[in-house]
Amino acid sequence: RRLRDWQRWTRNITLYGYLQYPHWGVPQAFYHSEGDFLRTVHRRGVRNITDEWDAHFNTSALFLSLRARLLWDLNTDVDAFVQDFCERMYGPAAEPMLEYSALMEQAVAESPQDHVSFRGLERFTPEVLANAERLLRRAYRLAPDDLTRARVADQQFAVDITRLYQLQAVEDKSTEQQVALIELNARILEEATRHDIAIPMDARYALYVGYTPPLEALAGKRLLQLPEQWQFRTDPEAVGEREQWQLPGRVDASWKPISIHQAWEGQGYPGYEGFGWYALDAKLPAGSGGRMWLLFEAVDELCTVWLDGEKVGESTGEPGVLWDKPVAVEVTGKYRPDEATHIVVRVHDSAYAGGIWKPVWVVESAR
Repeated sequence: RRLRDWQRWTRNITLYGYLQYPHWGVPQAFYHSEGDFLRTVHRRGVRNITDEWDAHFNTSALFLSLRARLLWDLNTDVDAFVQDFCERMYGPAAEPMLEYSALMEQAVAESPQDHVSFRGLERFTPEVLANAERLLRRAYRLAPDDLTRARVADQQFAVDITRLYQLQAVEDKSTEQQVALIELNARILEEATRHDIAIPMDARYALYVGYTPPLEALAGKRLLQLPEQWQFRTDPEAVGEREQWQLPGRVDASWKPISIHQAWEGQGYPGYEGFGWYALDAKLPAGSGGRMWLLFEAVDELCTVWLDGEKVGESTGEPGVLWDKPVAVEVTGKYRPDEATHIVVRVHDSAYAGGIWKPVWVVESAR
């Protein structure tokens, strides 16, 4: 209907597709419907298509190659093209890769969404991902050389990235899910290096690039969750460390109560970017002889931590990566158990939300 309306004004219509960044790098596979779509819009007067394309070539080479061919020749036989592509790209591994392509397209057709957008992950059910990995393992075994194995690895990368996005979407992750997410990150980065896979932009932010996960603290025993309410003050001139706000006794009326379970913007500091200081006096447990940690489930973006005025640790890395990742600092021997300890955390935020926005724990791991 839209195209018919436009045809009243012009016989030469251009379609413009706009990029949706989230979930860049997941498999894109709607081969037959793409052919149907392009033939339909051509009949309705479309002669030009310009696009900020969402798919990444490494992970959706077949889909983008078919799309290019259809733009050149709308009468392209989709089935014949897919067959020819897989035979040329994968050689002896063509059969399982054809099955993999059909599986991905079937997942689109059976998706609970009316329109499968690039943002949606619903089509990638546990069964679809398990079958995809089974076929890719078979193809990898049949691949005759390193180049073909690397091409299969591109598709495995797409499946792993899909699992990564799904795990990250879980709001209240268990310890097991946190560890699984970190292990998946490590495997993806290792395989990307091994097979020289270019990591697409959105996936780069999703991966732990430039970030070392605190595995030991995450796998440790959580002894105490610290209170939600802390004292807080902003530091727009960055004078806090020079004036030694980290020392005990420096909290006065200029510090205000704040929750550490949400960003500071929603608690009376809208639009504030820069340093923010948090302070809390708490009795910390002794543990049973293991290594002791303060585990922050998420700090947006960078933080420095002091106990009783002594610096015990800080986070480092890309703010765009760190903002939703766990951070841990070791505090073994840095406090007197069951006596009040003055905890100070300075957070720096450069964009969007900022501050400690998830719970903080005292954790013990084995020595």
